[in-house]
Amino acid sequence: MSPYLKFLKTSLRYWPKIIAGLFFMSLFVVLSGMSIGMLYPIAQKILVAQPDVSYEENPILPQIGDYLTFSLRQLRKEGYEAFFSALKAGLDEFLLKNSPLRILRAVITVAFFIFLLKSLVDYLHRLIFADVEQSVIKHYQEMIFDHYSEMSMDFFQKYRIGELTSRITSDVSLVGFTALGALIEIIRNILLVVFYLVIAIAINFQLTLIACVFIPIMSFISRWMTKRIRKYISRTQDTWALVNSKVQEIGTNIKVVLSFGTFEREKKSFRILTGALKKNNFKRIGIDSLTRPVSDFLNMAVVLFLIWIGGKMIIEKTSGFSPAAFFVYLGAVLSLMHPVKVVVQKWNELQGALVGLDRIYSILDIEPKIKDSQEAVEKEDFRDEIFFDSVCFSYVEGKDVLKNLTFRIKKGETAALVGKSGVGKTTVLELMMRFYDPLSGAIYIDGIDIKKIKIASLRKLIGSVSQDVLLFYDTIENNIAYAKDDADWEQIQKASKIANADEFIRDLPRGYDTIVGERGTHISGGQRQRIAIARAVLQNPKILLFDEATSSLDNESERKVQESIDNLLKDRTAIVVAHRLSTIKNVKRIFVMQEGAVAESGSHDELYEKKGIYRQLYDSHELLET
Repeated sequence: MSPYLKFLKTSLRYWPKIIAGLFFMSLFVVLSGMSIGMLYPIAQKILVAQPDVSYEENPILPQIGDYLTFSLRQLRKEGYEAFFSALKAGLDEFLLKNSPLRILRAVITVAFFIFLLKSLVDYLHRLIFADVEQSVIKHYQEMIFDHYSEMSMDFFQKYRIGELTSRITSDVSLVGFTALGALIEIIRNILLVVFYLVIAIAINFQLTLIACVFIPIMSFISRWMTKRIRKYISRTQDTWALVNSKVQEIGTNIKVVLSFGTFEREKKSFRILTGALKKNNFKRIGIDSLTRPVSDFLNMAVVLFLIWIGGKMIIEKTSGFSPAAFFVYLGAVLSLMHPVKVVVQKWNELQGALVGLDRIYSILDIEPKIKDSQEAVEKEDFRDEIFFDSVCFSYVEGKDVLKNLTFRIKKGETAALVGKSGVGKTTVLELMMRFYDPLSGAIYIDGIDIKKIKIASLRKLIGSVSQDVLLFYDTIENNIAYAKDDADWEQIQKASKIANADEFIRDLPRGYDTIVGERGTHISGGQRQRIAIARAVLQNPKILLFDEATSSLDNESERKVQESIDNLLKDRTAIVVAHRLSTIKNVKRIFVMQEGAVAESGSHDELYEKKGIYRQLYDSHELLET
């Protein structure tokens, strides 16, 4: 199914409002046609000199009611042709029997109420469709955000954050405001074109048929413009995504940019992007700006052509084309021109929306690699062991990170992973959280392959504290409470004390209400780390994962936090990745990793005495004393 058909299917979720909007839109079109019809009595009776005759003084409204009743009766009996014939005959009789002044008064009165009602239904259908438009934008934003939540880590590594942000902001806005808005305007104006065209055909079929020779010319020009506008809109949206990504990237890595003094280089890079953006936008606007003058020229050419042919018919009396009929005919044709221009303009805008839809569905159509299987089950407890069974994994094809990794961790046991950088220690933790899945082998919890445990359930079992602490732009209290929706103040404070964070938090001017800033930049690295530990403490998971959890702390704080962690780990299962000896010296099971597999295992003393890889790490200061 094409992106646009998917979009229409999504929009039809709001079908009651769409039907209501279409009803008022159709009523608007009919009233617009009726307003053109008001020209006939004005041209036939009021603007033309009349002979001095006497007129009936019967009330106007009953006369009109009788003519309409008779015309509708003819419609039921003999069809539309008889209806229009009776309507015209009734109108001619009405004009003949009544004085010009009475007719003028009646025309003005009827026209006033027609335009009043027309304005009201115009407002109503625009208001209804605006509600549908905003609902569709909201739905797509939520749908994309939900889709992001289902994606695995490799997805976020493939796409820049700025690019993903662009999909949910500028692309969705482009689609919502333009795709639906342009489509509604196209439908509205096509209905107007058809209605005015019916009036023109009813008055003079031959003249209208002659005017159709311009249609292929206008169609060719429209297709040429559409193709190029869509191309430049696509380039513009791609460049916008790059601009967003560049701004996001600079903001995230601002310390690196400032440290290396590379802002001038980044400025040049940014100017290249904005230059490309300007170039593509200018080309798009150039073609789009050509639409109106070309359309105006062609429309005027059609009008002049019709005036020439119609005027010639009247002068030479080659048809029953009366001056009054010609006056109404020109009114219908002139009224038809604006909707035609709007259709062309909105069609060009629609091409931009189609580009946005292509970009949105290029993301939405990506299937998440990590998802619940049909047989996935809930798991709320941990009873026995964690078992890595011949696990193999690589981030890039051909470059193995883990090779037949096998080890067991019993419930209540703390195991440490040590080894040189790049041997896959952090990868083990990411596989445990199912950020990725093994290429082969399996990870079991209580004998159940974690692929058969629901992802949400699995991640509730596991708490983690990483080396790269991630905090939200929010208060310290809310950052700690993020781990538990229903956490009360006492639980938050208790978790902070266990993590040795309560004291420094209370020393801050606003205490727990302190805003930590973007990624926690308003507080120190060690403070961020302790907040992250407090968050993990509050979660109270069955399994804990620590990745260099104390690496950002000074010696004194590290000692205090380590004591808290030791207390927390009692009778709890944990996997600890660390370079500091103090973090693992009391751990009974240490797995030494080399080339993606477990090379040695045992306690600190046992491994030290073996004089193997662990001893080399220790002697070469790969494991720090403090």
